[in-house]
Amino acid sequence: MSNRENDIRNLTGKILLATPNISDTYISKSMVYICEHSDKGAMGVIVNKILPEMSLLQIFTKINSRDIGNVKIHIGGDRDIDKGYILHTNNNLSENTIFVHDNIFMTTCDNVVKSFAFMMGESERKILCLGCYRWDPLQLENEVASNYWIPIHADEALIFGNPCADKWSKAFLKIGLHFPLFLDKFGRA
Repeated sequence: MSNRENDIRNLTGKILLATPNISDTYISKSMVYICEHSDKGAMGVIVNKILPEMSLLQIFTKINSRDIGNVKIHIGGDRDIDKGYILHTNNNLSENTIFVHDNIFMTTCDNVVKSFAFMMGESERKILCLGCYRWDPLQLENEVASNYWIPIHADEALIFGNPCADKWSKAFLKIGLHFPLFLDKFGRA
């Protein structure tokens, strides 16, 4: 088995960059941080798309809270959108926290209120995502092999850095690809 095949079979702790082959506007130009990947499937959260302020205000109006501070809520994915998925560093742990990779943990909260309360804790690096993205067994491997995603090494600057709008382009530059040039040369062998 080649190194590429090994990499495709264990993407936990990697970032996936959406390529031009993904035409779905929901995940177009997305960066997905993979939190779990096994023979049972994969799960990750989009780390570069933030809910518009109007949507954020609507969420907090529903939970009778206007004190949202400077917390930005990311669009984590199209599954479990009523749950919070918090990527964070440090050791702000709960019974719903898993170690993902390096210094990065994920804590799940069963609702927005609990997620927001967790976010207001210690001053570690963290982002709150509503929802997640899931793949069935071998689905992610097939999508990577079909050039829908480019797996890259994840680092805290890419995951937690700002502004979100620039993360996708910066990630391509990090691997030595300038996206407009990449787009002109993109194809399949």
